[in-house]
Amino acid sequence: MASPLSQDFFTLFGLPTAYDIDGDELSRSYRELQHVAHPDRHSQATDQERRLSMQLASHINEAYQTLRDPVARARYLLELWGMDLNAHNAAGTDMAFLSDQMTLRETLAGLRAGQGPREQLEALLVDIATRLQNLQAALRQQLACAQGPLQEARGTYDKMRFLQRLQDEALDLAEELG
Repeated sequence: MASPLSQDFFTLFGLPTAYDIDGDELSRSYRELQHVAHPDRHSQATDQERRLSMQLASHINEAYQTLRDPVARARYLLELWGMDLNAHNAAGTDMAFLSDQMTLRETLAGLRAGQGPREQLEALLVDIATRLQNLQAALRQQLACAQGPLQEARGTYDKMRFLQRLQDEALDLAEELG
């Protein structure tokens, strides 16, 4: 049996290697693994055992954070299946999407500059969330199996990542505005 530190995140949590995962099962497995690996349970162990326990707890936390986030999970899965996401994706450039994103960014910039009511920010957040859900549905189909259209999935992932950053910025602005 492979060391838990060398297992991919899906195997670590006993989940199928797929984009769609059972969130409840992920949480349950996370609690079980943390219970066993938590450094406090190894306070009387040797230095090496305590270090290994801390490494494992850190690995479990990283795996959990990755798998519970749909965008991070997509990235991890694509990389697991051999896609180099650091390489430029010229083939995935969607000019309509880029134009649309420029419009969304301009809207957010205007809201940040105090132009437009709070309702417009809320509408922007709803729009972004809807777009993300639609992209997740597309990605779900593209990643139904490891032999799926990975280049197409790469483009969808890139769009999701962009929208997630935009969503984070809009949420930060909403928090600033109170």
